[in-house]
Amino acid sequence: MSTTELQKNKIPIVMALDKNYAMPTCVAISSILSSKKSTTDYIFYLLVPEKFDKKTLAHFDILSKKYPNTTIKWIFIDDSYIKLFNDAPSTPDHVSKVAYFRLLLTKILPHHEKCIYLDSDIIVCEDLSDLINFDIGDNYLAGVQSAIFATNLANPDNEHAKLYCNQVGLKSFDNYLNAGVLLMNLATIRRDKIDEKFFKLLNRDLLCADQDVLNIACYERIVFLPLKYNYQAARFADPAVTSVVVDFVFPSQEVTEAHERPVIIHYLEKVKPWQSSTGEMFEIWQKVALESPYADEVQSVEVSIRNGDKTSQHFNELSNEKSERGFIRTTNKIKKNKHIFLLLAVIIVLTAYMVYWGTQKNGFHIDEMFTFMQINSDGQTRPYRQSDFYNEWLTSQELLSHITISKEDAFTYRGLAANSVHPQLYFYAMHTIYSFFPDTFTIWPAIALNILLYIGILILLYKFGLMLIDNKYLALLPCIVWGVSSAAIDIVVFIRMYMMLTFFCVLFAYLICRLLSRGWENKYFVFLQLSAFLGVITHYYFVVFAFFIFIFFCTLLIIKKQFMLLFKTTLPLFASVVLFLLFSRNTISLILSTQHGTGAIEGLFGNSGNGLLGVNTYLNMILDKVFSGMGLITVVIVCIVSIFTILLNRCKSIKITRLLHNNTFIICILIGLSTLCGFLMISQIATWLDYRYIANYTPFVSLLFVILLIYALRSIGIKSKLAMYIIIAVPLVTLLISNICLLYLHSDDKYTDYKLSVYHDLPVVIVNKENGDIAAIYWHLLEFDTIYITPVDNIDFYGIINRSYENGFILILGTRYGNMSIEEFMQISDFQFVEFIYALRRYNVFLVR
Repeated sequence: MSTTELQKNKIPIVMALDKNYAMPTCVAISSILSSKKSTTDYIFYLLVPEKFDKKTLAHFDILSKKYPNTTIKWIFIDDSYIKLFNDAPSTPDHVSKVAYFRLLLTKILPHHEKCIYLDSDIIVCEDLSDLINFDIGDNYLAGVQSAIFATNLANPDNEHAKLYCNQVGLKSFDNYLNAGVLLMNLATIRRDKIDEKFFKLLNRDLLCADQDVLNIACYERIVFLPLKYNYQAARFADPAVTSVVVDFVFPSQEVTEAHERPVIIHYLEKVKPWQSSTGEMFEIWQKVALESPYADEVQSVEVSIRNGDKTSQHFNELSNEKSERGFIRTTNKIKKNKHIFLLLAVIIVLTAYMVYWGTQKNGFHIDEMFTFMQINSDGQTRPYRQSDFYNEWLTSQELLSHITISKEDAFTYRGLAANSVHPQLYFYAMHTIYSFFPDTFTIWPAIALNILLYIGILILLYKFGLMLIDNKYLALLPCIVWGVSSAAIDIVVFIRMYMMLTFFCVLFAYLICRLLSRGWENKYFVFLQLSAFLGVITHYYFVVFAFFIFIFFCTLLIIKKQFMLLFKTTLPLFASVVLFLLFSRNTISLILSTQHGTGAIEGLFGNSGNGLLGVNTYLNMILDKVFSGMGLITVVIVCIVSIFTILLNRCKSIKITRLLHNNTFIICILIGLSTLCGFLMISQIATWLDYRYIANYTPFVSLLFVILLIYALRSIGIKSKLAMYIIIAVPLVTLLISNICLLYLHSDDKYTDYKLSVYHDLPVVIVNKENGDIAAIYWHLLEFDTIYITPVDNIDFYGIINRSYENGFILILGTRYGNMSIEEFMQISDFQFVEFIYALRRYNVFLVR
């Protein structure tokens, strides 16, 4: 392999320096090499004046020997170019004119398509592979927005800013980046001859010299990097700057993450860390410098800096005491992660809260009975069809065998797919769990699975909070608001696949939003594909949610011209669809041949949809479920406060180009539109207007409510701690002053306060249409010792019931399928006493004597 090919396999990093910046440049390179991965190799191109002091090269040779796979190439710029730059606009006092050298890179590095340019006053804390692989598309430059210039955006009426932009030919500061860290698309710059445009701008009176040149020439083709790649420490230490920049320019969460885990720290203040110990993050620079080839010189400078500096002196005294230093480090770590302990406390409390509601469950929805029957691996019969039991006496134990897994059938998955029109993941999971408890009918394994998924959703909502809110404690609010709501309670106690569906919807949305905020990360490739595939094989309504969020996601990427990210995201999702088609052909055919599929298609494309009734019903249901019956009042309050937010934030100053770079805004719009469109579609295609079909949208409603309310409260001057108390109070107060209506906590009975158990010693006779299911009353029948089921056209009461039963028997007549009425029953029997007891779902219950 040639030398050129070897160099092309290394990450090219370019730095420009003169003799005054030799020491900080060497320190910067030391930080790059000490933080690199073992698989990463760099080639450094150091641009220096032709008369550069050759003795300085010895310090850099030390680094080459210490890191053998590292190449450092010196490029001496001859006097002809230097004279050209001497006539260029003056740079700020603390910036050397060698910074202009970067304008020559298309010619200096003819074999490189991209390179990373770094100023010398930086420290690199992590490997730079992700930076060089950042999807720059067809843009010329990628960099971090300039924090100080961005403050002008807060005051669009700033005449000085307008005047300067007009003077130098800059459209605005909307797309203005700090040039200290750049990913340069050299191939595109060469192709479009932008480097020629650089030199034409040198005759202008520019305030920031080379930085202005780059921004003016490349204005239309600049893409922003996350703040962590150029964390301008001094800027964010200035409250005047931070109050304007945070949230308006950089999402607050992005600032927090960049501060806590920067990739590159940029010391762009006039007084550098090798000149004073009072600057922000001085200790980080000092630590690297003391391990660099310039350690001796740094120590001598450090002594002079520390004279009279009690803070630095105290720091060094502590560093001599390992045990004390370890204690301090541990204490600081605990303080730093206090929000994690609080999250754990919230999860523990909310889990106990859900366990309590599990203990209150005293009945079953018909579909919960289907769940228990469907996880029975014996797919040869459909045990919930009464034709399996016609015209013979049964015991409750025989019925119980159809909703429990026997020891012989434990971990035997044959026949599961034949028992339902739904995708099978939930049933496979339930069969596996209940296989550990053979011949046992209990709700707790199913409730435990739901609670586990519930905890997963709480964690994901917290992660969403961290992504959208700058305060780690306020980030807990979305999971608290949703976690205590009846929206969550209902699907925790509902023994069906809807909690699993909700989990995969929230997981899929989080991964999509993470891609928007952080760009492509290889390790999330599998997670994205798995979440899509597992979501699809949990419930077909996952497709509705995923379809809309993916469509809006693709639209945003197209607008932002991030075509590579679009391709990388589409590939795993397409693979998930293919896998679903391969493994779920039976499910698809069942869906399309039953009311679930035909009704949905007619509702979507025909005239048989639920219309406004569905929208209105589901809207009231979501509001009541999320806000415990106080939905309308809550929405009114939020709308009023939001109006204050818009007025106080002077929405006229917000530009579309700015909003497209605001992650919080983009993610909220993405979630909001996806939730709205999915909600509207489900309201039309749902077979029944039942809460479970829109339960997966309630976490997003809670999340958007909290985000909106936080920013609304902040806009009127309410501090974070008080805002947290107010938002927590909303769901708690609504819980206290309203009646919680839970759909799936009790049975479907019309009169749930009546207990059939008082008649458990009587036989039961069920009269129904042939092939009519008895799942609706199945769990009631488990209380009786003897049961007889007969079709409506084959009634032989005298052959069924021996008149020696002194106390009579319980008669259950089917009502849903146009079966026998009590009047018809009386005409064909000579029983003297018939008493209506109460109505079960699809059945009427009578006492006959």
